[in-house]
Amino acid sequence: MNIETVKSLHQYYRDTFSRPVDFPDIGQLPAELIEWVTDQRNTDVAQLAEYLQTLPGSGLPDEQDLALRLMLFTIVQANLASDINNRYPDYTLPEGVAAGIKRSLGRVLELHPTGDYIAICVQLLYRIKEVDEVLFMAESYPDTFAHYPVLQAIAGFINMMLGRYEKALAYLQPLAEHPTQRNFPLIGLAYMTCQHHLGQVPQWPLSFDSFAADTSDLPRLIGMLPSMEIIHPLPASGRTVVFVACDSVYFREHARHLAYSIHASNVGELDLHLHLYSPTPADLDEIASLRQRLPGLAIGVSAEYGPVPLNHAPSYYATARFARAWQIMQRYQRALCLMDADALLNGDWERFIVQVGPQAELVLARPHAAPFWEQVLAGFVYCQPTLLAEHFLAKVSQFILRNFELGQAVWFTDQVALSAWDSLFGADNPAIVHIDAREVIDLQHTPASLCWMVTTRKTGNRAYDEARARLTQRYA
Repeated sequence: MNIETVKSLHQYYRDTFSRPVDFPDIGQLPAELIEWVTDQRNTDVAQLAEYLQTLPGSGLPDEQDLALRLMLFTIVQANLASDINNRYPDYTLPEGVAAGIKRSLGRVLELHPTGDYIAICVQLLYRIKEVDEVLFMAESYPDTFAHYPVLQAIAGFINMMLGRYEKALAYLQPLAEHPTQRNFPLIGLAYMTCQHHLGQVPQWPLSFDSFAADTSDLPRLIGMLPSMEIIHPLPASGRTVVFVACDSVYFREHARHLAYSIHASNVGELDLHLHLYSPTPADLDEIASLRQRLPGLAIGVSAEYGPVPLNHAPSYYATARFARAWQIMQRYQRALCLMDADALLNGDWERFIVQVGPQAELVLARPHAAPFWEQVLAGFVYCQPTLLAEHFLAKVSQFILRNFELGQAVWFTDQVALSAWDSLFGADNPAIVHIDAREVIDLQHTPASLCWMVTTRKTGNRAYDEARARLTQRYA
């Protein structure tokens, strides 16, 4: 991966490491001012100017006072790049705005070249995609980088993304071995990635031991989960089964609309199986009603009840579905298409099958630019009922459940499992098709893609919202 590709990563990976905390002396200015400025939602420089007018002077020497005020205004400008302020995940500031931010940061360091300001400058440069500048500063200020964990994290992450794993570990290992710094966001995942690519077997934050074992332990691991009840099996057919797992809230808010979209776009081509976590009687009644309102779409249902074996239920829902998909494939012995619940089927299924070709036993969605743990996305996976696809689901499930057993689970556990399996077993196999994620996990909602999806922003996406409204009007 080159620097331009690193720049095109989702803004989340820049925002996570660019939240300034350590400031030099702010004199008589209140701490609340710093909190307001560093809140990435705040981008109004006029409001900042008016805010400063209501405050007494800092009382600092003139050059330090000017450096502080310049930095405050520059942070607010750089907030424009933050993900929360933009619709597109790889938004780039206009060239002139970025150049102005860089000039301001340079002037701050001329006026007051402290370690705290160097650290803030690096964070803001990284936020606005100035990756080359960050690497230059890492070489220019090695002692400062060694002093500030956030700078070590930034340099380690960038080098990891560039495939410089040994250099990345030099930054990441001190953080990973520190009792509190190891808990910084993404440190464990980046550290694990470097170990994996250097031929080591990571043990933290996730254990990779299960990839070296056979899958004979999988039934025991599944037995640790709440039991799965088949409430309404699908009738026998040769159709691909769209498999969706969700809780009651996601069923009501999202999966119903996915069912509508399957009927509207591909009735008679696909079946649907819903695996529900602790469904209510009203949910099951609604599914019975869907069968009446969506003639031609077979809907199967399974469920599990009781407390989930993780402290964070959404992480369990997102990851355990792969074990449930393995169980469902064992039962139906039919092709499965695993999809997120918050999706709409937009394109023609038969056209997709023709596109991936008759040799495709496993179709995995790859984004254009992503770290190792997102190189295969969990939002869409297509599996034929073959030994290869069964091996894939079994290995992925065993990895996930073994880490459950060890008390290790992170938000990206499922995608680590998918990406690691692909890196270990997926090379040079024509039966494994890697498809551009934008075709099957389309977050921009273009007319030609197969599936439209959303991420953390469930509403405010005009095309997606309008499509949901049309489906609701037609079917609800």
